[in-house]
Amino acid sequence: MWLLELDGGEPRRILSIAPNKIASAVWSPTSRRIAYLRFGSNEYAVESCDTDGHQSVPVLNSDRFVGFNGVGDITWLSDGRIVYRLSEPPPNEKYDNLWSVNVDPDSGRVRSPFVEVTAGIGFTQLNLSSSADGKRFVYLQSHTLDSVHIAKLQLSGGELGTFQVLPGEGWDKWPVAWSKDSQSLFLLSNPQGNWGLYQQNLRTTDMTVLASKPDPLPSPVLTPDGSSLLFSQSDSADITSGKSKRIMRVPVDGGPTSLVLAGDYSSFDCASHANVCVVSETKDDKNVFAFLDPFKGRGADFAQTNPRTGLWRLSPDGKTIALFLGLVESKIQFISVSGGPARDVEIPNSGLQSLAWSRDNQHLYLSGALGDSWVILRAGLDGKFKVLLAVKAGQWLNLEGPSPDEHYLSYTLRNSENNAVLLENF
Repeated sequence: MWLLELDGGEPRRILSIAPNKIASAVWSPTSRRIAYLRFGSNEYAVESCDTDGHQSVPVLNSDRFVGFNGVGDITWLSDGRIVYRLSEPPPNEKYDNLWSVNVDPDSGRVRSPFVEVTAGIGFTQLNLSSSADGKRFVYLQSHTLDSVHIAKLQLSGGELGTFQVLPGEGWDKWPVAWSKDSQSLFLLSNPQGNWGLYQQNLRTTDMTVLASKPDPLPSPVLTPDGSSLLFSQSDSADITSGKSKRIMRVPVDGGPTSLVLAGDYSSFDCASHANVCVVSETKDDKNVFAFLDPFKGRGADFAQTNPRTGLWRLSPDGKTIALFLGLVESKIQFISVSGGPARDVEIPNSGLQSLAWSRDNQHLYLSGALGDSWVILRAGLDGKFKVLLAVKAGQWLNLEGPSPDEHYLSYTLRNSENNAVLLENF
């Protein structure tokens, strides 16, 4: 944390908490202390220090400072209260509310119990701000609604046609894979208030639960023979150990889950038209790719990349990996499973977030930002693309991918409603 003097002098560093980071920092009403939200190493805490970075005093430690909407905000009111945002406990972790605690602006000492300022679910609170006298407080109340869309692909995937919205009862749904016959979608959803892995028939809309409490990332994938889904699951009793993470297998027709592999593996994928599955892990400061047998576990390593690489997918023929060079990047790297040099392709002026292969192994479906819009693209392996769908400001897209017969494309559309809320004398 740095302090910039108003006389235009050089900024001076007053606090270093590396390798932790600071998400938000605010002055105390008397300008004698600075409160900040520190995060890192699975720890999230509000602390304060004096203007020289000394006399650090803890205020609150909670893993609920981080949630679906990122790391929370804080502000320090003139009456001494620090107002902050906490996510709700599961299964409502998508939402959050505002809390406050009175802190001495000179010493940093906590002077009162923690008090909930707002209550309820369905919203998140952003952009906290107060008047100079502390009598008025304003924030942005945001509500998001995700809907799953199934759109027709025309002319071998060259155009996007009419769509239908997957019905639901107001719960969250995230499509993660298609069934082998293109008649069902596999979803991460929470219709009973607890996250589970479901299969939904597109004709009857019937939903069948396959597994409970899967990890949301990486997304479940269908095995090459279409008989099972692979998904990740963590042991809540051992979240600090890599051994707490497991790749599990569950039959799509129902049945018990089975352990495939235990360890800190970051992602995995399977080919839809070849008997090939791949798993990746971070090892020796590299992202290592290895073959994966859905029944026997990990096989031999065959490639490695820079650890900054992000999302990747395996081609239907099992011969090529396409991956983003970063978490949000305009470049895609193609890696041959059989060896050989990697090749990079750029989609200019874009921030890509999700990808899927076409069944011809020669095209990619991509979603992300393109200029000022959220879009779905269909791109060749040379980087040339066409826009299949663009949405208006305030909306967001996330692609799942085409059905195995490539007659349909599934994606999630998020709509946001934002309203300014004013509190007086609270």
